[in-house]
Amino acid sequence: MATLRTHIILTLLALALTLTGCFEEDEKVPPHIPGDEISYEFTKSMYTNQAFFDLGTNTVSSENPNGEWTIKLGAQAGDSQIGINSSDYWAVYPSGTSIPDSVTSNPPLEEWIFDHSSGDPDSSAFAGWVLFTEEDTIYTEQIYLLGKYDGISYEASWAVQFLQVSEYGYLFKIKAWPSGEWEEFEILKDELYNYIYFRTSDKKTIPDLEPVKNNWDLLFTQYGSIIFTDDGIPTPYYVRGVLLNRYSLTVAVDSVKAFQDINFEDLANYSYSTVQDIIGYEWKDVVVDQNSNTAVYTVRPGITYIIRDTEGVFFKMRFISYYNSLGEKGFPVIEHASL
Repeated sequence: MATLRTHIILTLLALALTLTGCFEEDEKVPPHIPGDEISYEFTKSMYTNQAFFDLGTNTVSSENPNGEWTIKLGAQAGDSQIGINSSDYWAVYPSGTSIPDSVTSNPPLEEWIFDHSSGDPDSSAFAGWVLFTEEDTIYTEQIYLLGKYDGISYEASWAVQFLQVSEYGYLFKIKAWPSGEWEEFEILKDELYNYIYFRTSDKKTIPDLEPVKNNWDLLFTQYGSIIFTDDGIPTPYYVRGVLLNRYSLTVAVDSVKAFQDINFEDLANYSYSTVQDIIGYEWKDVVVDQNSNTAVYTVRPGITYIIRDTEGVFFKMRFISYYNSLGEKGFPVIEHASL
């Protein structure tokens, strides 16, 4: 019996050793190491410049004066979205007609529009210029006037008529309004970018104005919004804020937990958004002294933005100041860290 028992034990031990040898060793997972908290102070004013910022490198990938462009055209194969540059006070008047030279008077203030800061294509200034149905693509060929805001009203200076879009590009006509001659342009798409930019003053595209779509995360810029007067009249109002890169960026907002206490384990608890103006301009408050016609801005405390960047890395970010070291407004200071 002892011999049999010993034989059984030895057999079981040999089997256990054989089975153990069949399994690969567990792959060791390196511990998650968050990044250090670092800051960035913008060196050009949001009142005059746009800055495309990349969190991963803590740098401005590209920047340009607000007046560098007039319209932007979606650069992806399936795009038909066209936008107007409200950072330079441009707006659009949809005339409702496709008959050349039929728009003869400058429209009133309330009939001008610009892109909604949410980034919704259906709320862009040129929404509806092309209609897609199951059977056909319909071009309205509506004439749009382009005008700039002077603090009181918009003054039209260009007319544009969009004629066609394909996976390769756009065809449109433009002229100085009211007495210029129509000129036709073809603008090619480039899927490396979100948009192709066109400037009316010299009728040229602006190469590389916006960085390659996966090389930036946040656009620090001036843009148009709407406020209502006491009489309920919609009035243009221009703000300085932050818009998202529409390419794969998502953001959540935490106004409860302290910035220093937010960590990688918290990420699953947030609801994320792709709305372009989720950061927007309301990270700051303003107190206006009407007697001296001055305004003092302060950063709202306790707001942290959780950002998944174009490379899939999560960051936490907060605003520190709206002033530079010289006390000039429009120069944000941010702090961020990878999670």
